[in-house]
Amino acid sequence: MITLAYDRYDSIRKSPYPNGWGDELCNYAETLNDPEYFNILRSKFQLASGHSELRGNVIDKNGGKYVILKDMDYQNYNGEILFYPIEIFGNHNYFIEEAFIKINDVIQQSIKFAKLVSNEAIELAKLNKLKFVFNISHEPFSDKNFIFKFSEEIKKLNLKESDFIFFGGSSNLFDLYPEIKSKDFVFYFENDLLISSCKKINDLKNEPYYGLGYKSEWFNSNQILNKRNKYFVCPNRNATKPHRFSLGCYFEMKNLWEKIYCSFLQKPKSIQIIKYLSIDFENKIKEFANNFLEKLPIEMDTENLNESEKESFEVTKAFKKEIYLDSYIHIITETNFEKDIFPTEKLINPIIVLQPFILFGAPGYLKYVKELGFKTFDGFIDESYDNEYDSGKRFEMLCNEIDRLSKLSLEEIHNWYISIIPILEYNRNFAMEFANKTMFIENLKKHI
Repeated sequence: MITLAYDRYDSIRKSPYPNGWGDELCNYAETLNDPEYFNILRSKFQLASGHSELRGNVIDKNGGKYVILKDMDYQNYNGEILFYPIEIFGNHNYFIEEAFIKINDVIQQSIKFAKLVSNEAIELAKLNKLKFVFNISHEPFSDKNFIFKFSEEIKKLNLKESDFIFFGGSSNLFDLYPEIKSKDFVFYFENDLLISSCKKINDLKNEPYYGLGYKSEWFNSNQILNKRNKYFVCPNRNATKPHRFSLGCYFEMKNLWEKIYCSFLQKPKSIQIIKYLSIDFENKIKEFANNFLEKLPIEMDTENLNESEKESFEVTKAFKKEIYLDSYIHIITETNFEKDIFPTEKLINPIIVLQPFILFGAPGYLKYVKELGFKTFDGFIDESYDNEYDSGKRFEMLCNEIDRLSKLSLEEIHNWYISIIPILEYNRNFAMEFANKTMFIENLKKHI
């Protein structure tokens, strides 16, 4: 059995406080008996950690347990290895920077690893009875600077690198920075966003969602045979990332709006063009940047949400069936484009609605997806962009492929689509199986 260790117990909420809060923050939280206490804390503190996937999967879903270190006689502890979870909330650099939090202009809390974890946890680690577990799996994590500085920080406390387990979000961390292998930190990559997204698919299948003003209804293969009116669908929560904004400029330049269902819900404050494009291509799409900016926001399925709900909208929780039954090829714009392979729910969206995809993501992303067991669509779609490490060239290759596909007849696209239905069904069935994977448990067991 996995046992998690927490510093303090929250007597109001009847659960442990997240590790990494420190005494000052916990003491203030003890004064709050309010359902919105977490938001109140956020308004006064820079929260470095919170509760998320690790605690839920270990305790709530897999029968694990927890202990409170402040209640233990740690010097005489002789039980199983304890795991001290630090679930990153926001910026992981809080744990290496000597920063301070102020409340009413009075310094209340310093933020740094040595100040945010208990002496009991540190001493148990020295006795080889505790492992610190950083969960950063819900974000891209390829911060070499943090890893090397954090090594210096923990050695000042006479802790070993091997006392620390990192669940990171970037599966290609060692490819990006091979020198990290010289450290004795333990790194695991759980694909937890993919797994949790697939679990949400199962929930959606079993219980259709109505919260957006329409029914997010599961559909079967016999419902996808009719001809469609649009070539592409491209949902984006925001246009603030340069690769997404630049893609919108390209849509404008090529006047693809009649061939695509599209959304860009959040408007950037200024023009955001991706770096490293060829001068000619950059100049061309820049000509259309202001036109695209004026069109924002663009919606296709979120008209019934308020602004706050649009900011947190997840495509794996809801989808408008009519849109996906009237378009063929899904254009995915991943969270990261330049370096981190960090698959998210955006990959799962086309899979649940039985669509092939072209993907704006880091180089090697498609290769990684295939290694996981999913299938892609090379042959009809030119996926050579996945091998291009120059982000400017890769972006142009993707745009050129969209342009090429948009010039085919809908008849040709439809006939190809019908021919790949077995692949589309395979991917969705595989996603259903992926939802059954356990997260964190097997890797933590290696240390017991």
